[in-house]
Amino acid sequence: MSYASLVVLMGYTQTFTRTSQWQHQARYEVGEGLVCGFRLEAERPGELDIVLYFGMGVGGPVRTLFQSLVESFLVRRDLERPEI
Repeated sequence: MSYASLVVLMGYTQTFTRTSQWQHQARYEVGEGLVCGFRLEAERPGELDIVLYFGMGVGGPVRTLFQSLVESFLVRRDLERPEI
């Protein structure tokens, strides 16, 4: 999967709305302006290094949902989340 594919797939969700994107970064909102997003740190064949970020008011459930969606798209494309 490419970074661009991930941006598009996240935009198709009924939960998160893409509000902006620029080189190697995409921003989404959910609910009353809660901001979630990710940026591409590095891209290699079969690997993406992605950093997730969240606005100050975004609580645990929304963070978990956003992260889970990103991970589910990556897993479906045979990419792995690094163990932390």
